[in-house]
Amino acid sequence: MTFKIFMTGIVLTTLVACTSKSERDYMTGCVANGAPKELCECSYEKIKSMYSEDDFNKIEKGYVPADFMDKMVESTKLCVLENQ
Repeated sequence: MTFKIFMTGIVLTTLVACTSKSERDYMTGCVANGAPKELCECSYEKIKSMYSEDDFNKIEKGYVPADFMDKMVESTKLCVLENQ
């Protein structure tokens, strides 16, 4: 349950119009929710790579794909596994 709340906070901070601002907002929200900076950086890059540039631009403008939360969780898990 706590993880879902954490991920929801991250989702809300990523939905902005500018790529550099979206990364800053994502990092701020992610770190503020207790995740290490390295995990936040990794998960941001992974989630960004899971979508086409066009789709990611739509996400930054407020569009939330049906699979977005699942991909957020998947990207974070991949980063955790890579850093064990």
